[in-house]
Parts: sequence; structure tokens; C-alpha cells
Amino acid sequence: MVNRKGIYAARNVFEETGYDTLGDISINDFAMGLGAFVKEEPMSAEGRIVFSGDDAIITLNTNIDLITKKRFILAHELGHFRMHKGLSNKFEDTGKTLNDWLAKGEQELEANDFAKEFLMPEHIFKPKAKGKFSFDLIKSLANHFNTSLTSTFLRYVDLGDFPVALVYSENKIVKWTQFSDDFVMQFIPYNSKIPVYSVAWETYEGENYNSPESVEAKEWFANDYKLKYNLDLELYEQCFKVADNAVLSCIWTK
Repeated sequence: MVNRKGIYAARNVFEETGYDTLGDISINDFAMGLGAFVKEEPMSAEGRIVFSGDDAIITLNTNIDLITKKRFILAHELGHFRMHKGLSNKFEDTGKTLNDWLAKGEQELEANDFAKEFLMPEHIFKPKAKGKFSFDLIKSLANHFNTSLTSTFLRYVDLGDFPVALVYSENKIVKWTQFSDDFVMQFIPYNSKIPVYSVAWETYEGENYNSPESVEAKEWFANDYKLKYNLDLELYEQCFKVADNAVLSCIWTK
């Protein structure tokens, strides 16, 4: 059964406060209204929450430049605040725990789900995500919700109406994948090397494609049992660098 605790927790926050979305409200002000004091300071982690009774102090790394990233980290910590009191007196999130979306424990996944629903509510996101998939659509959604491309892509996988797959790699090694339910195949091995004949590989080698490129399904999905039914399948792939050593690949059907 799918764990939707984070989704429901975010919706409950809006119901309790009488809002249906953040709108123009500062996320910092919203957090403080819930009982979480927000501050910034230099530190090794990206974000931290320390509980004190019913309240909490959330600290963000002042060296984070991207507003979209800072907003997501704060929303993530708010997820801990709303769901995980009593489980620990502190949660600390590094760049690795935030990037390893699907490789971490249940509480981190719940906090990520909370952040996605809090920043990109389903009832608003879904209508805006309709239509044929493209990078331009994701960029438009990210701009509307003031969210990162990565978190917007992941939200699209949950709620979009076009089959897509995401592959996050570091140093050409697959670290996590996520597939929409209707994507034709569903398996790429964790910790496997990305295909040499993929756009991701070319991106690591310094190529910068501004439009989707064709890739054969057998390149990415050689280990998927469904490949035998899709040997001639051609897919689109487009990528962007998440960090100097990390690439997010988006793959979709033509």
C-alpha cells in the first residue's frame, strides 16, 4: 500500500489554516504561524529541525543560493515538524539525503511527500500539467510554483498524464529512478552504470542538448523483462546537471 501520510499531512495544514495553497504567503511566515521558528546560519547540513515541546527551530544553511532549493528544504523540515514529533528531538538533512529521494528511510520519504504537496498542491498542479509532456512544460510549472526542476519533475511523475521515467545518477552511476505508473517499462538497476549511448552519458562528457534526443529503449532497459516485447521501441531523453557530478535524465515515450 502506498504511504500517503506526507500528502495528507500537508493537506491538513491547509485545512487547519483556511488556505488551499501558499499563494503569495511567505513560507517562512507560514512556518512561524504553525509554531516553527525559522533562522539561517552557516552549517554543514542543508537544513535542520530541533523540537522543543510543541514548537521547533528550523535552521537553513545560509550558503544556499537557490530560493527554490531553500523553499523545498524548509517545506521538508515542516514535514518533519508536522509528522515526526516524538520520534526524534532533531532531524538533519544534507544534500545527499535530499537528493537520494528514494534511497532513504520512511520518515524522509514522508517529509519529501509533504514538501511536494505543500509547495505544489495536487488540485492546482494537475490541471496545469495537462497536455503533451515537454521540458518547457516542466519549466513553466517550476516557475509557477517557485520550485526546483527536480521536485517539479517528481511531482509530474506523480500527477502528470503522460508516461515518463526519471533517472538520477552520480558519477555515471544510477542512484535512484522513478516511473509513472503507465510508463512502458519500470526497471533500471540501482548502482548500475548509465548507458554509453545515452544522453546522460553525453551530458557528463560536456554535451548540452537543448532539445530531446532519441534513445533506444534497450540502452536504458536492458535488464527489464518487458524489453523483449519492446525491442524496437524508441524513446526521448533529455537531461540537466543537478551538480557537477550528478545528472537527472528524463525519458518519455514518443
